[in-house]
Amino acid sequence: MAKVLGIDYGDTRIGIAVAEIEIGIAHPHSVIESGDKAIGEIANIIREESIKTLIIGLPKNMNGTEGNQAAATRLFAEKLSVSGGIEIVFQDERLSSKQAEDILIELDKSRDARKAEADAHQAAIILQTYLDSLSDGNDAWES
Repeated sequence: MAKVLGIDYGDTRIGIAVAEIEIGIAHPHSVIESGDKAIGEIANIIREESIKTLIIGLPKNMNGTEGNQAAATRLFAEKLSVSGGIEIVFQDERLSSKQAEDILIELDKSRDARKAEADAHQAAIILQTYLDSLSDGNDAWES
C-alpha cells in the first residue's frame, strides 16, 4: 500500500502524521524538534514507513497570501526534497491549529498533553484534508 506522510512544520516542533492512501485515514505519528537533526529524523521515518509522498502544511494568511512562515516552510521542504528525492505536495493548513485544539479538548487532554500532542494532530488534519480532497475528486495540489 502506498503511504503518505503529513508534516506540520514549525520553528520549534514538527508534527508528523502517516496514512495509507488506499485506506484514506490519517493518524498522528510523532512530534520531533526542529533544528539540524530534523531532516535526518524525517528521512528515517520516510525509509521506515516506505513513504512515497510528503504532504506539507502550507501556512497561508486568511486572505490566501503567504507570509514569512510559508517561506520558511517552503525552504524546509526544499531541504527535504534534496535529501530524499521524494514527491512533495503543499496543502493549505489554515485553521488546522484550531481543529487540533478542539479535538484534544474533546478527548479531555490536559493543557500539557494538548501542547505535547498538538503538532502531530495538526499534521494529521493537514494530511486528512489532502486525502479527503482526493476522494472528493478535487485537486488538492498547491504550488
